[in-house]
Amino acid sequence: MKELSKATRREFMKKAGAMSVMQAATPLAASLSLMNNAAAQTTSVSGYKALVCVFMYGANDHYGTVVPFEETMYKDYRTIRGDKSLVGDYSGIAVVREKLLPLNGINKNAVSDHALHPSMGKMQSLFNSRRAGIVMNVGPLIVPTNAELFKNRFNNHLPLPPNLLSHNNQQAYWQTSLKGEEAPTGWGGRMADLFLSSNRHANLTCVSVTGDALFLSGHQTLSTKMSTAGVATINPLNHSLKTYGDDVAALDMIKTLSNSPDNHMMTAQYAKVMSRSLSTYNTVVGHLGTAELTNAHLAYMPSAHGTESTPLAEQLEMVARMIEQGPDMGMKRQVFMVGVGGFDLHDNLVSQHPKLLKMVSDACAEFDAAMVRLEGAKKIPMNSVTTFTASDFGRTLTSNGDGSDHGWGSHHFVLGGAVNGGQFFGTAPLVAADHSQSIGHGILIPTTSLEQLFVPVARWFGVAEGDDMASVFPNAKNFDTSLSGLFKP
Repeated sequence: MKELSKATRREFMKKAGAMSVMQAATPLAASLSLMNNAAAQTTSVSGYKALVCVFMYGANDHYGTVVPFEETMYKDYRTIRGDKSLVGDYSGIAVVREKLLPLNGINKNAVSDHALHPSMGKMQSLFNSRRAGIVMNVGPLIVPTNAELFKNRFNNHLPLPPNLLSHNNQQAYWQTSLKGEEAPTGWGGRMADLFLSSNRHANLTCVSVTGDALFLSGHQTLSTKMSTAGVATINPLNHSLKTYGDDVAALDMIKTLSNSPDNHMMTAQYAKVMSRSLSTYNTVVGHLGTAELTNAHLAYMPSAHGTESTPLAEQLEMVARMIEQGPDMGMKRQVFMVGVGGFDLHDNLVSQHPKLLKMVSDACAEFDAAMVRLEGAKKIPMNSVTTFTASDFGRTLTSNGDGSDHGWGSHHFVLGGAVNGGQFFGTAPLVAADHSQSIGHGILIPTTSLEQLFVPVARWFGVAEGDDMASVFPNAKNFDTSLSGLFKP
C-alpha cells in the first residue's frame, strides 16, 4: 500500500476520531451487514414469496410438544416419562393423555397416533384446517445414519455433524446445513444470493428481527437487523442533537463522513455503508409508516399487544408488516428470521414448557391469520408465505427428574397456504429409550435430514434444480430430497 503523507495521516486521524464519536450511537442497522447491494446471480422469478424461520433457542422438548397418543404408544411413553404424581397436565414430565389435543388430518391413521400439548390449541386448529404439517424426527445429518452405524462410527469413519448435543454448534448447523469451516454462510442467505437482482432493495432480501442470524448470511447477502419497532438510524442525521450535547461540529463531521465522497479507501467505504443504512431506514419508514397495520390489510395479532404481549408475537408482527409492504417496495423474494429462548429445560419443564409452547402456537397462528388477511386484501399473492420452526436439537425421552436433557432429532412444524397440511411427514420414531434409531435415553438419530426438509422449501421458494440447489445445499446429494407431498402441486 502507498505510504500516507503526514497531512493525509492527520486528516485520517481526525476523521477516525469523529467516527469514534459516532460509534456509540451507530446502530447495528448501520453495520457492514448493509454493504452488499449487488446480485450474485440472476434467477427468474415471478410474484412474491417470503420464508419465515421461527427459531426456538435452547432445544425444544419435542416429546412434550407432539406426543404419542395411540394407546399402546402412550402407555410406553407414560412408563418412561411419567410417575404417580399429578401436577397440572403432567404425570412426572409425561403429558396426561386426557389433556392432549387430538389431531384430525388427511392421513387419519397416522395422525391419530399423535396429539399436541394442551397449550397448543391454535396450532391444533392450523393442523386440522390443513394449514400446518408436522415433520417427524428431523435433524442434522451428513449421510443417512442409524444406531449400528453410529456405534461403529470410528471404525467406519462415519461423517457426522460437528459437536452433537452442543447448543451453539447445533444452532449453527440448523442455520447453515454445513459443518465447521465450511459454514461461514447460512442456507437462507445462500438462497437469497440467487434472488438479489430480482429485488429493488437487495439489502432487504434477508431481515432478522432477532439479532445476529447466521441463517441469513450469504456469500453476497448479509442480513438487515430490525427491532420490533423497526429499523434504527443515527440520531444526529435525524436532527436530534441532545445525545451529543448540541455539538454542531460533531454533527457536521458525521454528515460529511456519511454523505460526502472521499478518495481514502476506508473513509469512502464507511460512507458507502452509512449511505446504504440511511437508504434502508428511509425505505422502511416510508412504507411502514403509512400502512394501516391493524385495520383492513393486516389482521390484529392480540399476543403482540397489551399486557399479554409476547416477544415472539411482537417479532412476527413486524415481519407481517414488512411482508405487507414487500411488493410495494419492489421485493420478489424475502427471508425472515425471528426467535425466542428459554427452551433449555433441564429443570422446571412442567412449569415453563407450557407457557413457551402457547407463545409459539398463538404467535404462529396469529401470524398465519395475518397472511390470510393480506391475501384476501390482495396485498400479497395467495400461498406466498411459508413459516417453519427450528431449534438446536430435540431432547431425551427419558426424564432427569425435573426436565429432559440434550438430544438430536426432533419434530417441527411447517405452516402456510402452500403447505399440504393436516399430515405428518417423515418417519415417526418408536417410543422406547433404546431402538435402531436411538443412541440411548430416547435420543433420536434423525430419520429426516435437514436437507430433506429444506430442499423442498427451497424448491417452493423458486431455487432451480442443479447447480443452484447444490450451491445452497451441498450435502443434498446424499439424500432423497423429495419429502413427497409437503407442498401442494
